[in-house]
Formats: sequence, structure tokens, C-alpha cells
Amino acid sequence: MNKHLKLFSALLVLMLLAPVSMFVCPADAEAAQTLVENSWRYEGGQLVSDDASSEEDGIALLSMDALPDGVTAQGIDVSEHQGRIDWDAVKASGIDFAILRVGFGAPSFGGRVDYQFNRNISECERLGIPYGVYVYSYAFDNQQAADEASMVIDCLSGHNPRLPVYYDLEDKTIIADGRQSGIASRAQTFCNKISSAGYKPGIYANLNWFNNILTDPVFKSSSWDHWIAQYNSQCHYTGSYSFWQYTSREKVSGISGNVDMNYAYVDVSLYYWQLKEGTWYYATSDGKAYTGWLRQGGAWYWLDPDAGGVMATGLHECNGSAYWFNASGAMATGWVLDGGTWYYATGSGVLASGWAYVGGAWYWLDPTTHAMTTGVQEIDGVQYSFASNGVWLG
Repeated sequence: MNKHLKLFSALLVLMLLAPVSMFVCPADAEAAQTLVENSWRYEGGQLVSDDASSEEDGIALLSMDALPDGVTAQGIDVSEHQGRIDWDAVKASGIDFAILRVGFGAPSFGGRVDYQFNRNISECERLGIPYGVYVYSYAFDNQQAADEASMVIDCLSGHNPRLPVYYDLEDKTIIADGRQSGIASRAQTFCNKISSAGYKPGIYANLNWFNNILTDPVFKSSSWDHWIAQYNSQCHYTGSYSFWQYTSREKVSGISGNVDMNYAYVDVSLYYWQLKEGTWYYATSDGKAYTGWLRQGGAWYWLDPDAGGVMATGLHECNGSAYWFNASGAMATGWVLDGGTWYYATGSGVLASGWAYVGGAWYWLDPTTHAMTTGVQEIDGVQYSFASNGVWLG
């Protein structure tokens, strides 16, 4: 072996044994370092405290005592910042929809897929939670915007989001150093590619950006959806929008820490109520009926699996326990009068049976029929007297 070959062999061994970091492309390393969220609510990749005085920027947090007019549903938007989410608990809490972060930027310039995206989208599909997606943009030019769209399209392969695909425009770097003038062109590039792939495109930004930065007429396009962030008691955006992100400090079961909360002004449901031959079902447009428990609008409904998803009304047995549902299908709690007979539904909705202590008095609810007893009743060989309102007299 000549000395040149020996030298080459030695260098090759050193290269193979060297740390992997020595092979990182400087450009890639620089891009990875610069892709850190810096916007009206992020600093150095970390969420910053909301400033209650900055209503213009959409960060004046006020409690919401009642749903605003026109609101059809309430949902969350999430990313890896929320960690591993218990989606069963989220659904049980009454959340109607979710908007999931696909990622930020694109791999071609230091971006990546959100660490929780694949799990989040799978869980939403498993539980039938309607969802949309968004990507946090770092695009400086049209090619990078196209790359961001390609990443989203690749991640959505095999999936069918009910809600739009949003382009999240909030990072300060995308309008720095004269780049604001090209933001409309970049948004068009992204949205056109998303639309060509068969998805509904949309723009997410806060009120200040929509009013003062996204001023090109293209951002008023009726073919693009609009999702407004303004943390306030009402949304002051005067254009059309489908979603309003009204707080970043909500607490939702199944999620550790705070989460963004949104109101919807459009139908987000995969299912909708359908009346067929006098019977109500909660079903898809192709007739697939929802079955089991359904929480909607703060009420619980039972769609009987043994009857093809028929909505229960009146006295009904569900999974071995008795419940009572009103004429609209909502599960009752408290005292219920049905055809001259009184029942007592506990806080869980299950009808009480046997002795029940309610409001400082004792009642007897028949163990078989769950009906409230009045008059004289023999219980376990002992006679008891009950008033006409069911109260035990002795």
C-alpha cells in the first residue's frame, strides 16, 4: 500500500469515527437556529404573557360569559406545545372541533413536522372530532411558500380534513427587511397549491396583521377562509371570517396547561341531525348514523346502538342503567315528571332507585320502575308513609 493510499485510508477512518455533527451543513444549521417563533405571542420560541392592554394585537383577554351571536361550535387549536393530549378526555369535555399544527417552515430550509401531529390527527379521526390544520410560516420567498405547502400536502396524504388548511402568518421575520411587500405573493403560492391538492385554503393572523399588514386585496378573497386571533370579548374584524381565536388561556380536560380556544361561525360537524319518518338520528350525509353517547351544546344524548342510532326520548335504558330524556333528546337531571309519575335523575343522569336523600328529605324510588312513591308503601316488610310530594313521613 503506497503512502497516498495509507493517508486516504487514515482520513476515511477519521471521518467515519467523527461525530455526526461535523457533517451538518452550515446553511442547514443556521436555518434550524433561525426557525424559532417570534411573533405577537411568541418570543424565542416560547409563549409570552398576554398583555391585557394590547387589544389591537388581539391579546386583551376577557372572560366569555355567553356565546356570541352566530357561534355554532367551540374548539381548540393545538401543537406540540400542548404535549401528549388525552383526546378521549378532550372529546368528553364537549370540544366540537380541533385545528392541528402540521409543523413550521419546511424541511428544505430548516423546518419540520410538529412532533405531535401524526398522533393528533389519528386521534381526531379515531374519535370523530372534525379537524383542520395549519402550518406556521417562515417563508421568505415563493419557493419556500411552495415547499411549506408541499410539506402539508404530504402530511395530509390519506387524510380528509373537514376544516380548512390555514397559512399561519404571524412570525416577525417574514415581514422584516422589506419582505412584507412579497407576503401576498407568497400567500397566493401557498393557497393555490393547497387548493390544487383539493383542500380549502385559509389565512390565520391576528387583528393587527389583518388590518395593517395583510392589506393586499388578495387577502379579502372569498375563496380563502379567514381565522382571526383577537383575545377580547368580541371580534372587531370587519371582513368575513369562519373562526375566531378568542383566548390562549383556556383549560380543557385532557390537556396540561393552557390551550387556545376558538369559536366557529360555520358548520363544523361531520354529522348533523336528520329527521327520518318521525325519528331523529345524528348521521353523516351518506346516512352513517352516530351511536352511543353524544355531548352537544352542553347536553347529553343517547343514540341507541340497538336501534340503529335512534335518538332516545322519555324513559330509556342505556348500558344497564335507566335514564330519562326530554322530547328534544337531552338527558335530564333532577326531578322529572312524566305522565303523572315523578322520577329523580342523579347528577350523572342515572335514575335513582331505593332510598334517596334529596333537598333535606327522604324519598323512596321503586327499584324496578324508578317511580317516586306516595301514600303507604311496604318496604322490606315494614310499612312507611309518604306525602303526596313523595317526602317520607315516617
